Amino acid sequence: FQSFLQEDLEFEVQHRNKKRSELQGNFGYNDFNTWQNNFSEFPFVKAIQTDCSTFDYASIAPFKLVFLDVDLYVPVQKSLPKIYELLSPGGVILVDDVQNNSQYDGAYQSYMEFCAQKNIIPNVLGNKCGIIRKRDSADQSRDQSLTAPVINNYLPIAGESTFLVHAQKETFNPTQPAIC
Repeated sequence: FQSFLQEDLEFEVQHRNKKRSELQGNFGYNDFNTWQNNFSEFPFVKAIQTDCSTFDYASIAPFKLVFLDVDLYVPVQKSLPKIYELLSPGGVILVDDVQNNSQYDGAYQSYMEFCAQKNIIPNVLGNKCGIIRKRDSADQSRDQSLTAPVINNYLPIAGESTFLVHAQKETFNPTQPAIC
């Protein structure tokens, strides 16, 4: 991860009244090789460096669990519908930085708008992790809290428009610590 895309920063400044100096951080500690090495013990995880706003998610779908950590409004707003469409019934998207009135509250705004469009009750875990669970007809009577489904595809997305990790494994033990 180098930094945010200039057009996404420009949107934050021009349309969301953010200060460019507060959005530009030093993300050099989170480069692609470091990120890839964090998953070296998990051979079923494949790291992909790309722009999450334009990535062809269908090429690695379907998904059971997605971790979306891209902070700004535009990339979250562009990514959520694409990912949700390819999410398996019962699958979950976790959106990081869902905090209102914060430096990176674009994720919050995108999350809330998406939930409203899909008639999903917003559910924030802890103080900043928005949960979106794709329900099927059998799920309509259950609440939308996160359950522990068998996870076939796990796609953490960390860093603005940069990294995707796709796991292809038949089972995943949800009682093990999360890797994000």
